[in-house]
Amino acid sequence: MSWDSPYQTPLFHEVLNNTGFRSVLYRTQKGVIYANNWIGNHLTAWEIPKDHYLNRSWRLCGLVFEEVVPYGKINIDDASFYYTPIIKLDEAYRDDYSSVCRRNIAKAMLCNLTFENIKYVDFIKHPRQLIQLILSAPMNCNGYSNDTFLKLVAEILNKGCGDLFVVRNEAGIIIAVCVLIVSDTTSNLRFSAIDRQYSSMRPMNYMIDQLTLYYTRQGKKILDLSGFATTNVTQDLQNINRFKKAFTSQYAAFKIINT
Repeated sequence: MSWDSPYQTPLFHEVLNNTGFRSVLYRTQKGVIYANNWIGNHLTAWEIPKDHYLNRSWRLCGLVFEEVVPYGKINIDDASFYYTPIIKLDEAYRDDYSSVCRRNIAKAMLCNLTFENIKYVDFIKHPRQLIQLILSAPMNCNGYSNDTFLKLVAEILNKGCGDLFVVRNEAGIIIAVCVLIVSDTTSNLRFSAIDRQYSSMRPMNYMIDQLTLYYTRQGKKILDLSGFATTNVTQDLQNINRFKKAFTSQYAAFKIINT
């Protein structure tokens, strides 16, 4: 299996440079890769295809795709690997959901929630209102300032290299929101948040189930739920890991290489 990362597209490279980050193009024997500093101060080439040669003079960190493995083969003690849970998008994608996940989705369905794709023209009318749930918690948006994050989301939507979705309750209140970046075959759920006073409605379970349906219809092959914490795992990270694990038993493994 090859890996088609949303982090490695020319459009996302352009988005980052347009919003004040640094994204750099490197040429390898296999083609082009991009490295950026949008997480941390150092350049990182996120989720690059297997067998790309990284020149040691580049002074960057590379996450090189190795293989897709089941949960039981994750080595939580090996800090040289980065894992991300993935949902393979086909007609049988729900077969991998845990029984708890299925019950939570069924519970959400009874709450008459609605799933909405927010386009760029609608986002720029009320940007803060639409993603306030993410803005209210700095850890949800990598610690960026509100202005930087708003500009980043606007650029992602305007360039067409990502999507914004919200879930509303019956009263029309936004109770969950997520921002994804996309490539030709892969959708990466990069930023998300819920309104915790409505957590009993299971809005994020509903969100992810609707995302799988939406992107399957769009012809995507992978829904990437983003990183699975294996080191310095706090209670919050344990809860996030458990939540993601309920949707899939498959994980993309990336070798971490520092040049």
